[in-house]
Amino acid sequence: MPIIIPFPVVIPVHQPAHTQTLTRSSYMNTIPEFGANPDYPYYRKGVTQLPPHINPPLDEYTNMAMCGVVGEAAGKYLQEHKIDDALARETVYGIVVAVNRVFEKDLTEWVITNFVDRKKFPDETDRLARIDFRIQDLEEKVGKAVIETVQDSPLMSEGKPFRIQLAVTAATALGKHLAGLKTYPDRKE
Repeated sequence: MPIIIPFPVVIPVHQPAHTQTLTRSSYMNTIPEFGANPDYPYYRKGVTQLPPHINPPLDEYTNMAMCGVVGEAAGKYLQEHKIDDALARETVYGIVVAVNRVFEKDLTEWVITNFVDRKKFPDETDRLARIDFRIQDLEEKVGKAVIETVQDSPLMSEGKPFRIQLAVTAATALGKHLAGLKTYPDRKE
């Protein structure tokens, strides 16, 4: 039975609807909102089309979709431990903002979109090894971002094991989500 979070997970950037498929032109029509870095590639003013060698991010693997996965896992963990709703909401928001910064710094959605392009990675073993490395790298960075987010919060009173498990829960949820890249179909674009 799914756990229902009693508060919305606020994601600080714009995400296209999951029902639409992102194309080069449709991605360029998305507008970054609060929290988006104006220096992030292809958000710059005047850029209207992606270069031909750049694929748009995959719907399920945009920075925002991945932030949603992390935020949902953190929210469930906080709810299971009966953390006050207001504190949980603020914590999840802080975690999502911090994780989004990590993703933007590493150009995560752009790197991930290449993993399904079999032309760029014709050797399946090499492609899977790169995905595994990226999952491990992102799990570590997300874990650190979560720990840093709760460092000076009232959650400090919950103890170090609680905070570590919160970080592990969020990072593991992202890792499981990213594991879907291993069986993602080749991009037809």
